[in-house]
Amino acid sequence: VVVDALRSIVLCERCRGSSPRYKESIRRKLIFSEAEKLCRAELPLLRERNDLRGEALLVLSAVEMLLESRRLPETRRGNKKRQEARLSLEKAIGTFQDLKEIAWEAEANLLLSSTCLAQNDPRKALRFAQQSAELYEQIASPERARALNACAVAISCGPSSKECFEQGLRFHQQAVQHYRHLGWHQALAIQSLAMSKWSLQIDRGR
Repeated sequence: VVVDALRSIVLCERCRGSSPRYKESIRRKLIFSEAEKLCRAELPLLRERNDLRGEALLVLSAVEMLLESRRLPETRRGNKKRQEARLSLEKAIGTFQDLKEIAWEAEANLLLSSTCLAQNDPRKALRFAQQSAELYEQIASPERARALNACAVAISCGPSSKECFEQGLRFHQQAVQHYRHLGWHQALAIQSLAMSKWSLQIDRGR
């Protein structure tokens, strides 16, 4: 119950920090940082109770807030912090595997992909994003489209070869097809725009 409540609070804080009312990124950074601290403060208690699932879920929330604060211009998160986040996520993935919670394992892999990008490691980011997409496919989750987009993003941060562009375009196309099938019009429009921009880069304008 405590873990669910904290995750709900973090979700609310993420929405609050993303609000246009906070034009100054220093204020938004503070919101994300405080939410991250809230999660991390609970982790020792969960470890004492040997609540592995609860610990893994709060690790996801804490890393989400870390990555959100990293997007802001004034934020300078050291590589040590990102490496700690990466190790925590790998442990969380192991927990979800043991518990056979495929949806959370997929989400953790997707978050690990973003963490790898924050460490300028697009090759591993792509590997984890693909793993996430495969896991979501196993349970027929609509979240698979997010993982497919993450694959394209990872490729965009890697080598700029025609082969890579072609591979990235395929991931975009799959995500577009997925959103169209789901009837998620806003997500479809955003993904279609990303695919169009990607196509222009390889002289295949739409």
